[in-house]
Amino acid sequence: MYTKPLSTQILWLTSLFALLALTGTLLVVARAVTQTDADALERQRMLVGRAIAEEVASLSQDQKSVASWDEAARRVRADDREWLHENIGLWMRDYFQHDRTIILSAKDEILVQARSDRLAGGPAEDMIAAFGPHLAALRSGATTGKQENARRGITLIDGRPAVVSAIQIVPHSARLAIRPGEEGVLLSAVFLDSAFLQRLRSAYALSDARIRLTNTARAWETALPVTGGHGAPVAYLVWDPRLPGEHLLKAILPTALFTGLVVLFVVGLYARHIYRSSAALEASEVHARHLAYHDGLTGLPNRAHLLHRLDRLLPFSGEDRAVLLFVDLDRFKEVNDTYGHQAGDEVIRQFAGRAERNLSGVDMLGRLGGDEFAVLLRGVASEEEVTAFAARILSCGFDPFLVPGGSATIGVSVGYAWLEPELSRSEVLRRADVALYAAKREGRGRFCAFSPETDAAMRTRRQLEDELRLALARGGEGLLVYYQPLLSARDGTFVGVEALVRWQHPRLGFVSPALFVPIAEESGLVSCLDQWVLVQACRDARAWPDLVLAVNVSPRSFERPGLAARIRTTLSAEGIHPRRLEVEVTESLLLAEHSRAQAELQTMRQSGIRIALDDFGTGYSSLSRLRTLKVDKVKIDRSFVMGLGETGGSTAIIDAVIDLGHALGVTVLAEGVETERQREHLRTAGCDELQGFLFSPPVPAEEISAMLEAEWEQGAA
Repeated sequence: MYTKPLSTQILWLTSLFALLALTGTLLVVARAVTQTDADALERQRMLVGRAIAEEVASLSQDQKSVASWDEAARRVRADDREWLHENIGLWMRDYFQHDRTIILSAKDEILVQARSDRLAGGPAEDMIAAFGPHLAALRSGATTGKQENARRGITLIDGRPAVVSAIQIVPHSARLAIRPGEEGVLLSAVFLDSAFLQRLRSAYALSDARIRLTNTARAWETALPVTGGHGAPVAYLVWDPRLPGEHLLKAILPTALFTGLVVLFVVGLYARHIYRSSAALEASEVHARHLAYHDGLTGLPNRAHLLHRLDRLLPFSGEDRAVLLFVDLDRFKEVNDTYGHQAGDEVIRQFAGRAERNLSGVDMLGRLGGDEFAVLLRGVASEEEVTAFAARILSCGFDPFLVPGGSATIGVSVGYAWLEPELSRSEVLRRADVALYAAKREGRGRFCAFSPETDAAMRTRRQLEDELRLALARGGEGLLVYYQPLLSARDGTFVGVEALVRWQHPRLGFVSPALFVPIAEESGLVSCLDQWVLVQACRDARAWPDLVLAVNVSPRSFERPGLAARIRTTLSAEGIHPRRLEVEVTESLLLAEHSRAQAELQTMRQSGIRIALDDFGTGYSSLSRLRTLKVDKVKIDRSFVMGLGETGGSTAIIDAVIDLGHALGVTVLAEGVETERQREHLRTAGCDELQGFLFSPPVPAEEISAMLEAEWEQGAA
């Protein structure tokens, strides 16, 4: 099917956008004009309606000035028409400009009527008839006293709309008593004529406002119904609103059209530029699509590409057997730390090239990020085929990698899981990750398949991690510190204790440190665990003022800056002198180049804390390297002590370490002493301190106190 070039599509789209922008501009202008006119008209109608309402209210207000008056009520009852005419009728006509004023007696006899000379009109009876509904309502609710008791509205009098009001004439004070039904009534009317219209024109600039009995407004005019008491229109107030929309349109339309033409011109130039640059744009789009699904360093498919491929393969994995392998480079961080990140990138590229050579045409190798890769194998016939492929991937890491500054040696770990139609994408990824984790836990440099057993083991570790985190959050709930004595090889007396953490789990009982300490290392909890052990050990050691306190510190604790300062703060808070503390670290921590740990350890030594090198001989060090290590004690690993008298190599190593340690002024301790033969050999060889089950296993603090007391009593005897 023919598809228009991208440049043509963009040209059409930009042209359409320009037309839409211009049309939208005109629509916005039209909408603004229409809304402005609607708002202005609504405001005019509101103001005119308010003016009419104010006219009605003003008429009643005028009447109130004379209706609540003792003298007026007395004169009505006395039928003093002359006084009423002079003081009320003429006052309402001349002062308040009422067009009609009538005073009725309690029996509705006309006592006074006054009308404006400028208006002709029918007899007073016509006006009273027009007041009929208001007068009837007033009489039916008649009261005495100072209440308003007025009725007002708009009606027709002599065929002309008029504002009318009827109000009772009542005494102002209680000294004049008038029984209900004896009140007079004051009727007033003001016609909505030229005088009213003139006030509207002056107040609201309605130059052509006029009153019509019918709605005769033309198309450009507006008419506001003037309603009577029954709610029906009595007349219509008609005027030309002269809305501002036309003026607004004249003001902004040229600018809007000019802006629209400018937009069309600019968009046209832009479209022309895009059209001429179509080849480069299309090439850039292809490149961007490639980058979105490929790794920039190796050119391999990336995580997004892998996920997309998984989604396509999973539904058919029952017919076309497929396997997902996760590949992780072991000791890759050491390459970056030793040679720099440029060397690390080179290792990644070289490994990718080696691994790609083991793929068939339908397989896919992708880089997930960092030193993590993934492989999708399709058309796999058997488990043996997968394991053979995994072994070839492992071999890709055997040979050294040439990098700037030297050569790097790494290892490879692989975990894999089968694709199954009923599995979700996330579940397949999780299974491969579980298998990879199991391979790394079993010693790295190997491959491992996902199985329910590995999954259960992983879940158990996750659960233990959560429970250990909770225990630390609760102040070390269930955690204990046991102590193993450190004895002088010369006379067997106590010289110190090593603090060892234990966990009394509420569900599992005692959990081996070999299980939960690695979990703490991997999860990052070990720093909190080390700190808890240090605090607890310092508190227990207050009872043993003459003993050295040895505490293990994980390499992970050194990753958080300020370890030396935190230890000094803890010692000060718990009242332990720094010279009593011995921090035990592993060889790898001391041998790491450019390590922050070197500076932290130096700070500790300067403050008086002793540094012990644990498990000496099992890491990367040599006897010659011992000369450069700034430590106070070396602990010979138990694996060498166990071989005493059985292998010549173990005996030679122990003797050499002791001699070199003494030459360097370093205390030498042998751990794992279990027999008298081992003890005697170490003592004869000149070992300074001993530790092992021959003397005591790790025990609670109470038993250490009991041992010290027994030793004191024996010495005293």
